[in-house]
Amino acid sequence: MNSIAFKKHRSARAWYIGGSVSILGLLGWGNWNQVIILGLLGVLIVAFGSHYIITSDYNNKHCYSFFGITFLKKRLEIIYPDYISIFTINEKRSNEYGPVSALGSISKDAFFFLRIFKENKHFTLYKSNDYHKVLSKGNELKAMLKIELIDKIKK
Repeated sequence: MNSIAFKKHRSARAWYIGGSVSILGLLGWGNWNQVIILGLLGVLIVAFGSHYIITSDYNNKHCYSFFGITFLKKRLEIIYPDYISIFTINEKRSNEYGPVSALGSISKDAFFFLRIFKENKHFTLYKSNDYHKVLSKGNELKAMLKIELIDKIKK
């Protein structure tokens, strides 16, 4: 049985916020219980992650991990696709108000997405800043499931 893992993208802001909270906790300002809670919260933000595992027999899993060690696997109920699509989206977010405004007022990101489609339904499997990683994952999935890959970026 072949399988492909698709790690979910984590925002740079999660790293910044998690690291900052951990550092504040380690500096030890406040009561000991505040120090412990801040430290643990920061570690949870940085260390927690998830990924999808797509198998050739389509017994898919959604896995949750802590520091890269999987601690929970759930069955992932997604459609069997007619085709796979790779495309890009330019995201622009305004941060003028809110807790992350100190990290900049506007952020622009270009992401490449790998989605599977069945008629008018879709599911996003992978998101990355690197086109070649997305294309590689798309080609692996195409070969494993024997379905069509549509690359909207080359067109």
